[in-house]
Amino acid sequence: YFRAMVELSGCNCSEDDVVISGIGGRFPLSENMAELEYHLFNKTPMVKNVEDLNWNRDDLGVPDCIGRMKDLNKFDTSYFGISPIMTKHMDPMTRITLETTFEAIVDSGKILFLYLK
Repeated sequence: YFRAMVELSGCNCSEDDVVISGIGGRFPLSENMAELEYHLFNKTPMVKNVEDLNWNRDDLGVPDCIGRMKDLNKFDTSYFGISPIMTKHMDPMTRITLETTFEAIVDSGKILFLYLK
């Protein structure tokens, strides 16, 4: 499919070229890219000093600053076709990766149900 689209576009692309056509993400204080953009342009501090969070900074592996994300346990299991029991034991980063990958595909303008079989 990709090769056919490249040939039709007349683009002189090599196999090493990378196209970034959509973006998605979760960040401290930012549930989506629009919120991240807002916080970045307004220079909002999105991380806190460890001392403010009652962590012992002298403990091994504790960073100087930390950013927190909201609602890490929320996940639409039925939408992704994954059982609630499985998602309960799934690493939160895996769930976030699934959600943000979907957001990036939607942001790219692709209509997913056309590709699902």
